[in-house]
Amino acid sequence: MAKKKKKKIFLDLRYDILGIILLFFSVYSYVSLLNEKAGLVGTTIRAALLGVFGLGAYVFPILLIILGFGAIYLKSG
Repeated sequence: MAKKKKKKIFLDLRYDILGIILLFFSVYSYVSLLNEKAGLVGTTIRAALLGVFGLGAYVFPILLIILGFGAIYLKSG
């Protein structure tokens, strides 16, 4: 029984970490889209998002925010 509980806690922790990473990346990508002087990584993210999604790139960070919160609050089981 203790192994199942530890496994569930480990899976919950993985979802929390994934959610935090998604939230961080969504904020960073949105700042990169709005600011042309976001550094080398920000400029690369901006060019990639605009190249792949066009104007839909401005919706991409919002979807990442939804996925991040979903990963945090909708845990396994």
